[in-house]
Parts: sequence; structure tokens; C-alpha cells
Amino acid sequence: MPHMGGLIAALGGVIVANAYNIGKRHVSHPLLWLAVIAALLARLVLDVNAVIIILSFGVAGLLYSFVAAKRKQA
Repeated sequence: MPHMGGLIAALGGVIVANAYNIGKRHVSHPLLWLAVIAALLARLVLDVNAVIIILSFGVAGLLYSFVAAKRKQA
């Protein structure tokens, strides 16, 4: 099945292109781009499970929003 390698590469390209388009619209702060790059490196270099990355960055985002809300009230 040599044609499957090309299909997998094409599908990977489509996924990366869509991820970039979504990120370009929603990641507006340079610190968020740093988080995206850190998540990518954690997955590719350190082979961290994607679920752990999602949960940890989700918790970090919640903590950041709570701190920002507290600062806004003060």
C-alpha cells in the first residue's frame, strides 16, 4: 500500500493548515503563541500525551482568567 503514505501526508497537511487558520483567528496575544509553541514542542519533542497537554493548558487558562478578573475588580 504505497499510496497510503501520500494520503497520510496530505491529511496531515490539511490538519496543520486548519490548525494554523484557527490559531490565527483565536491566538491574539504573543504569550498565547508562546503557549502554542510550548504545547507543540511538548508533544513532538517530549512525547507528552495530547490529553495531558490540553488539560494542563486548560487549567492554566482558567487560572489566568481568574487572576485577570481579580485584577480588573481591584
